[in-house]
Amino acid sequence: MFSGIFIIYLEMDKIEKKRLYDIEYRKKNKDKIKKQQFKDYSARKKRFTADPAKYLHSVAKVRAKKYNIPFDIEVEDIEIPLNCPIGGNLLVKGDGYNPDAMSLDKLNPSKGYVKGNVFVISRKWNLKKSDMSIEDMNKIINYIKSKLCVQI
Repeated sequence: MFSGIFIIYLEMDKIEKKRLYDIEYRKKNKDKIKKQQFKDYSARKKRFTADPAKYLHSVAKVRAKKYNIPFDIEVEDIEIPLNCPIGGNLLVKGDGYNPDAMSLDKLNPSKGYVKGNVFVISRKWNLKKSDMSIEDMNKIINYIKSKLCVQI
């Protein structure tokens, strides 16, 4: 008596059922979701501009928990310079989509967010640095130097 689609639906696991429900919900409620996203974005931007160190701390804490990264810093451990220590550009308060926005960097990614291992740099430089080790950076520098020497 059941249609083929209903039988397939019964055989799906909970995660797949939730995914299908979410897709349908998003199709039916586009305006509602857009309004909520704007509200969330505005609130996040307001919190960031009010106290950047506190915001960077809370974002790092969530990321550390999500990825099981060591975390023992306090808001007071986050020192925010006026300019990016790497690029020299003026650091701006705002969301992380701006290349000059403040970003919390781990000097040694394997150590996590621990005292003495975190610094504030611009998002642009943090993304460039990403998970590169010093050895990898030296390889890139040596490669660029070798190409420059050949051209000169």
